[in-house]
Amino acid sequence: MSTGFASAFKLGRDWAVGTGASYRYGAAYTPVAGGTEMSPGGEVRARFGVEGPFGGGKYFRGRSSTRRAAPTTWAVGATTSSAIARSRTRR
Repeated sequence: MSTGFASAFKLGRDWAVGTGASYRYGAAYTPVAGGTEMSPGGEVRARFGVEGPFGGGKYFRGRSSTRRAAPTTWAVGATTSSAIARSRTRR
């Protein structure tokens, strides 16, 4: 399930700025019948953009975005990050 917002604002006469943010909640599920339950971590995304004329008939449009996610948790208590760390130490 996700929720979020987005909005744009006029900046001066010809420029515009846009912003947005969202949150995704990952519900627990079992990918294979009889398998281990998996609980994906939540995820947050943020976006920022700007656009407008840039002299000589050119137009500028730029954006930036970022994403942060919590680790996935397995029913046995391990997370994806700790499972990766264990596999590296076994090599």
